[in-house]
Amino acid sequence: MDINSISSTAYQGLQMAQAGMLVTSQNVSGSSVEGYSKRDASYVIDSMSPNARNSTGTAFAVEGFIRQYSSLVNAQVMNQQAQSSYTDTLVQYTTAINSLVADPSAGLSSSIANFFSAMGTYATNPTSSSSQAAITGAANQVSASMAGMVSIVSQLNTSAKAGLQSTVDQVNTYLPQLAAINQQIVQANAGGKNTGVSADMLDQRDLILGKIQSLVGGQSLINSDGTATQIIGGLPLVERAIANKLVVTAIDNPILKVQFTPA
Repeated sequence: MDINSISSTAYQGLQMAQAGMLVTSQNVSGSSVEGYSKRDASYVIDSMSPNARNSTGTAFAVEGFIRQYSSLVNAQVMNQQAQSSYTDTLVQYTTAINSLVADPSAGLSSSIANFFSAMGTYATNPTSSSSQAAITGAANQVSASMAGMVSIVSQLNTSAKAGLQSTVDQVNTYLPQLAAINQQIVQANAGGKNTGVSADMLDQRDLILGKIQSLVGGQSLINSDGTATQIIGGLPLVERAIANKLVVTAIDNPILKVQFTPA
């Protein structure tokens, strides 16, 4: 091996070390960025590197940076996001009812128990005026608890309808964003399969998919060209560069439908 080969190999080794330091720096700074995926440097060893000075000796090259990604893990994370969001929403809307029913001091359950306890006391001493008054007071407490239940259910119904429309509005802001990312991926692939698709672009794609999953669930599919398809109820919300819309029909009994965008 001549001096040129030794120098070239040493220089390329330094380039690899520099790439390792750069990707470590990116991972540290990117850890605070929402949707960021860890990066790795991609090396070629024991083959001709683009800047090799001759055909002898060991060659090194840094091909670029790739992100650590598992389609299986990513799908599981998105599915968990949808389930967690559903659970949070369910807890939010049922906490008030649960408190009214199960509160040990003023809940509907304790009110009913107090009423039957007063009835039992009255049955043992029907001539007692205090027992009669206790029945009246317990009955009024049950009535007030039921009235409170009706009021809370009405409020929850109104809040749920408003929340549904708000969720649909949020989803409809993300769908065009996902379609735009898909179009960028298609354009980046124009020179060859996945040759120009950056890790940042794929991170942005998955971030938007995660937000949609958190709002409405559904199924997120990653196509062979790197674009994403989002499906809900068997209908596509986004299919490559085409973004459809979610709409809420009816007022008293809201129904979600997909409004298709002409191709």
